[in-house]
Amino acid sequence: MKILIASGTFPPEVSGQAWYVSNLIKRLNSETKVISYGGQNKVEGSVTFVARDKLRFFNYFKNLSRLSKQVDLIYAHDLFSSGLPSVLVSKIKSKKIAVRIGGDFLWEKMVNLGKCKVPLSSYYDKPKSLFEKFYLLIYKFVLSNCDLIIFNTDWQRQLYSKVFKLDLKKTAVIENPIDISLNTNQSENLEGDIIYAGRLIPLKNIDKLINVFKKIKTTKDLFIIGDGPQKKELEKLADDNEKIKFLGKLNQKELHEKISNCYMVVLPSLSELSPNLAYECLALKKPILLTKEVGFRPEVKEIFELIDPLSQDDIKDKIESLLKKENYQSYLDKIKSASFNRGWQEVTQEHQELFKKLF
Repeated sequence: MKILIASGTFPPEVSGQAWYVSNLIKRLNSETKVISYGGQNKVEGSVTFVARDKLRFFNYFKNLSRLSKQVDLIYAHDLFSSGLPSVLVSKIKSKKIAVRIGGDFLWEKMVNLGKCKVPLSSYYDKPKSLFEKFYLLIYKFVLSNCDLIIFNTDWQRQLYSKVFKLDLKKTAVIENPIDISLNTNQSENLEGDIIYAGRLIPLKNIDKLINVFKKIKTTKDLFIIGDGPQKKELEKLADDNEKIKFLGKLNQKELHEKISNCYMVVLPSLSELSPNLAYECLALKKPILLTKEVGFRPEVKEIFELIDPLSQDDIKDKIESLLKKENYQSYLDKIKSASFNRGWQEVTQEHQELFKKLF
């Protein structure tokens, strides 16, 4: 089976989507090709990049249409930038079309624009602006014209099925790979610090974490790892507090070393679907305070200590609780008992089985 993966990003760009697509293409058959937006128009091996200029959507559609002649299936990885042109091409060329949904572009955009600050689970219950209604029409068009819709969590599948009235027979869940066997120097560092790692954007709720940390009496520092458009605002909020430190972006090895030597990690996001950071903490045997608005299935979710992202009091109480040695040790023991793995082999096999059913 010849497959064309349509993506919004691809390495060397850094994103969850780029990470997923680049790993998947290594394991699907050798005839699999990728089209993605990038810095300039070029072809590198099996990957066609379309420059993000004023004509990007037209050029993406044109290249997608050309490449689709050689494939049996188009596999898009979002509902707008790659999903919309993929569905249009699939209709014109009579190709099978699958789409993977690993996030929610519209909710993320509205939160990061400051238009709303609610978890994903309650976002679709709120009244919508004309801008949002436009995107929702595109969502509905793409979803209603796909042969297969793949989610990475059943949580989002159930949400979308309710909002967009999806036919569940056209949907499937392929969970992200779970690797809890990272090789690094693991240590129980009770003197370590508290860290946040991720993009510095409003949906990550870092402002609440900073406000909370200012009120906590501890000798530990808060390290904020990452970069993003909210950085200056967050630095101003920290108000030169010498115990709140911004480290910028770290590569994966540096991040794993930092986690290995920290006391705990805090991820207070408004919502997370399947955060790799939580799995990395499991692998490195480090406690993490994780938003309760997370898409993990129940048996995975119950491993973690969860916080209410809308409550500064709850975030503060949970951090202070884990600063107590007995509570920390109890959580640490629970994390160490986690013993499940799910690799790319399983993820790839599940894709292949679903794709075969389309023909």
